[in-house]
Amino acid sequence: MNSPVTETRAIDRRLKRCAVFKIDLKGRFVYIDDLTEDILHCPRESLFGRDIKGFLTEDSHSTLRTIFQRCRHYETFFEAVELNFVNAQGEGQPYQAVISLNFIAGNPANYQVVLLPVVRIPAVSTDADLFAAVRESISDSIAATVANIDWKGLTALLLKHPAILQNGIYEFENNRLRLLGVSSVDYSYQIEFADIALSREEFEASRAAGENVKCTLVSIGEQDGPPLADLWYSLVCRGEKWGILRIITRGDYQRLDVELRNLARYLGNALYSFAI
Repeated sequence: MNSPVTETRAIDRRLKRCAVFKIDLKGRFVYIDDLTEDILHCPRESLFGRDIKGFLTEDSHSTLRTIFQRCRHYETFFEAVELNFVNAQGEGQPYQAVISLNFIAGNPANYQVVLLPVVRIPAVSTDADLFAAVRESISDSIAATVANIDWKGLTALLLKHPAILQNGIYEFENNRLRLLGVSSVDYSYQIEFADIALSREEFEASRAAGENVKCTLVSIGEQDGPPLADLWYSLVCRGEKWGILRIITRGDYQRLDVELRNLARYLGNALYSFAI
C-alpha cells in the first residue's frame, strides 16, 4: 500500500495548472494571472484595460463574440471552445478555453476564461492507409501517362511506404525476366536488381505458376535486427501472368502480405497494356 506522501506526489504529477484571466462585458482585461502573462508575452500591467481582440485571430474573436451574444446575461454558463491566441511577438498558439459568466450582487460582471493548451495527437497511419496512398499516387501517374510509362518513377512511388526498401518491376520476355524499373531508399545493403535469364523450362514453369508468391530471407553479415525479405509477387491480368513485382523489406514482412498481394493485383491489371 502506498504511503500518503507517495500518493500525493503521484496526484501532483497528474495535475496541470491552467491559465486564468477575466474580461469585462466589453472584452477588456480586468484580471490576469502569471500564466496568462507568459502566454501573451506581455506584463499584466500592460494588459489591464486592453481589448482581448488584439490577442486573438479574427476567427477566434468572432467565435468569442458569438458566444457572448448567444448566452443570456441573467444566468451563468460554461462554454468550451478552441481559440487561437496571438502573443505580443505575433506568435500563434491554440488553447482550449472554458468561458463562464461571473456575477456580482446578482448582476453580470465579467467573463472568466480558463485556458489549457491543445494537445494534437497525430493520426496513426495503418498499413492499409499507406498502401492506399501508394495506389492513389500510382493511379495518378498512370492517368497522366500519354505513351511510354516512367517505370523508374513508378517504382519510386512505392517507396512512400516506409517498410519498402527496394522494389522492381519485371516482365516475362524471351526466356528472361526483363527489369523495367527499380528504385531504392538509401540503406546499407542493396540487392542488385538486373535482368534474370531463365531456361525455357523455367520460363514456362514461372509463367504457368499463376498468382504465386516467393519469399527469400536474406541475412547480411553481422547486421542487427531481422533479416531482409526478398518478396516476389506475380503480376497477372485476365489470367495471364506477365511480370513480377519484387519487394525488399525488413521486419515483419508477413504483416504486409495481404496489402502487397492487393498492390500486385492492382499493378497487374493497371500496367499490363504498358508492359506488353
